[in-house]
Amino acid sequence: MTIRLHLSAIVLILSLISLIKAKQNDPGQFLVGAGIYDITGQVAE
Repeated sequence: MTIRLHLSAIVLILSLISLIKAKQNDPGQFLVGAGIYDITGQVAE
């Protein structure tokens, strides 16, 4: 349970950092885990 919470927190932090970085480059994309998604949730090419 604790490990799952830690992993969720890490993913959330990485997602927020990636979102901030993506906004500097392209406001329509952000990084989630290992995949780049656009705002609609589709995998960006």
